[in-house]
Amino acid sequence: MSTPTWIGKDKVVNHHHNVPYRVLGYKSDFEPRIIEIYTKSQT
Repeated sequence: MSTPTWIGKDKVVNHHHNVPYRVLGYKSDFEPRIIEIYTKSQT
């Protein structure tokens, strides 16, 4: 069985190796909020 070949195939196949990337640093500024739930008491 033959394999498909086209102009620029080597650039398409290896594109993911050439994409620049950087490692993201962990930065958390999340502060949990206390949520108080008030229930209406029946008297």
